[in-house]
This record gives sequence, C-alpha cells and structure tokens, in this order.
Amino acid sequence: MRFTRLAPAEKLRSTIWSMITNELALRNAWIAVLDRLDVSGEGSTILGGPLAERFGASVPFRTVDEVAGLVSLGSGPILDADANVVASGLEDASVDAVVMIDAWRTPGELADVVDEAKRISKSGATTWLGSLDIERLVHATPSARLSALFYSVYGPAMDLPATIGTNPMAIDLALQRAGFGALESWPTDLPIAAFSTIDEYVDAVASGMWPGVGALSLPEWRSLEAEIRAMLGTRSSPYIEHQPWLLVAGKKPG
Repeated sequence: MRFTRLAPAEKLRSTIWSMITNELALRNAWIAVLDRLDVSGEGSTILGGPLAERFGASVPFRTVDEVAGLVSLGSGPILDADANVVASGLEDASVDAVVMIDAWRTPGELADVVDEAKRISKSGATTWLGSLDIERLVHATPSARLSALFYSVYGPAMDLPATIGTNPMAIDLALQRAGFGALESWPTDLPIAAFSTIDEYVDAVASGMWPGVGALSLPEWRSLEAEIRAMLGTRSSPYIEHQPWLLVAGKKPG
C-alpha cells in the first residue's frame, strides 16, 4: 500500500505566512495610494471593484462578486449583502468619499456607477474612478515596471482589444453628465498583485497579467521568461506588480 506523504508543518506554516505577507504588502501599498488621494481619514469611504477585496478581510463588508464588490472604510456603514456598485443601498448624501477602481463592465454600467456615487456622496465630496491605462501600459515603458521587458519590444506593434480599460474621455464625460465639477486626472502606477516566488510571478504573466503576452510564439515567450527570471533574481520577495492606471476625480457640487 502506498501512502501520500503530507507536507511538513514547517512548509505549511511557510506557505501561510507567505500568503499573509503578500496580502499585507499589497494592502499597505494600497493604503499609501489612498493616503495620496486623501480618502483614508476618519470619514466614511466606499471602495468598489477589485480594490475592495484588498480591504475586505478586516472591516465589515459584503461583496456580490469580484467586479461589483463594495467595502466600507473609516466610519462608513455596514453594507447589506446585496449591495453593489450601482445599488449600494446607502442613504443619500451619506459618504465622504467614493473610490471605484475598474468597477464596471460596460459604458452603460459606468454611467450607473457615477450616478450611484453622486447619490450617496455628500456635497463637496470627491469621487475617484480608475481604469487601466492601456496607452501608457503599451507605449510608456519605464524600467520601474517589469512589464517593460515585454512592452518595450512588442508594445509599438500591439493592438490590444478595446475592451481592456476605459477611454479616459468616457470617464470624464460620465462625471460631467452627472454634474460633477473640478475634474482632475491622475496617471499613476497602482499595485495589483503580490507574489512570494518567481515561479508564481511568471505563471501570472503567462496567464494574462500582462495583456498581449498570449500572442507570443513559444520561442518568444521562453526568451521573455528568461528575462523576467533574471530581473526578479536581483529583487527580494514579495514581488509586487504595478500597472499604469488613470484615476479621474470629480467633486459633487455643494
């Protein structure tokens, strides 16, 4: 009879600790972003989209799915189980700030997200909307982003699907139509994932973390993989992936 050997307790503890370390690193990176947005103070802040998942483990919250998830920060209210980015269930003018990062699937849903943000935010409150900046991802390749290894070579010839990211003008227009004023755009690199090992990072890239990688031939991918491994070999874990995003802010009229 053959028995399966169980992983040693030390290995299990190390795996759990790595997962905790990754999430803490990513959460702390997002806290720094929210600090720069000045939306992480004592007042109530509603986060929407995948960003909400980074804060859901330690505050009262409910989520519907990874896109429509909501989380309440600061002194914000506890959300109902059916709350989502277009129907939060919150009272009118009850929130100090709203941050929706990649929290809509279609242009129509973007308009609904903006309307809901306007309804629940207080007079003078700021709503931040964020979407992946495809133009800068493909054509601006600073060495600080490891994806430059890929896009600096293949980016100029790439034609990524229009479904990736949202045109910044569409976000501006949605905010203007809803009556938001003092619009401000902020291009920035945001943390989107953290990995304990180089293998985990490489697997994420191969699975589509860098849009467009799937179009590479096998020899091209092998060459890119070798470059990724060599570059990460000079860095320490956890490996945090940053991508360029465009955040657009608008203030609700007083």
